[in-house]
Amino acid sequence: MTALKKFKTNQMFLTTATLPSLLLLTSPPPLSASETLPHYNLKITERSNELKIESCIKEKCKTINLPKELTEQYEEDHEITIDDIDRNNTPEIVATAHGVNRCSTFYKYESDTNSLKAISPTEKTICNYTTFGEYVFSKHRDGATWYEEVYRREDGQLILIGKDRCLGCGQVFRTIYQDKKPIEKMVVNDKESYFDRTQLSSVVSVDKSILFNEPSDSSPTKMYLIKGDSVQLVDYSDEGNGWYLVRYNHPQKTAIQKWVHCSDLKVCGNY
Repeated sequence: MTALKKFKTNQMFLTTATLPSLLLLTSPPPLSASETLPHYNLKITERSNELKIESCIKEKCKTINLPKELTEQYEEDHEITIDDIDRNNTPEIVATAHGVNRCSTFYKYESDTNSLKAISPTEKTICNYTTFGEYVFSKHRDGATWYEEVYRREDGQLILIGKDRCLGCGQVFRTIYQDKKPIEKMVVNDKESYFDRTQLSSVVSVDKSILFNEPSDSSPTKMYLIKGDSVQLVDYSDEGNGWYLVRYNHPQKTAIQKWVHCSDLKVCGNY
């Protein structure tokens, strides 16, 4: 492809990862010989400061009808690239803004209409993206806080399946999504890779730790934990002197999930 100042090809893939069963992420199967080449290639050119993208099969090319949004992004000096974001040997067009959060819009080619269609995530723009198989990772900063989301490609869309908040804070707060709805929370460690972050646990360090329905002293239950009980960390609230939502896996009963004072746990430095 002819090198142009504003255009480049971006191929960023994570080659190794420990994939947790919680998210049911698996490495994509190897491609058969018949799948190793796409049915078409995309080519970006520029004429008289106008963006032109072509779809080519062998040596035969035709100009693609561009959506208004992509044309406007080009005029706003977005970087226009070609990438196979879900590694299925079908190229996409990527329009990326400049700045700390290099946020991107992805466009797939639809041959029946000879046009590009935006692949819309379920929420927020995808920024500073990397890919692994059919999964796309987005990392962005909001104020002083860094976030990371993982999306899965489904039916021409990118579906949010996980979000981590407060990267670099020592503890990371994770939300798992299913069918576009949050279904589970957990506090995980602060390792570099999303897949290496696992749920944190702690131990009750006081003789008796009252369980609360809410992170408030006005919502006590009749239940309590005792010194030495191990709990999984689910969420955190900075109300008062701090609270943790914990899950206690009772050996004979259903797991209990309630709030406890941060000061009742070793994780808060109380030994």
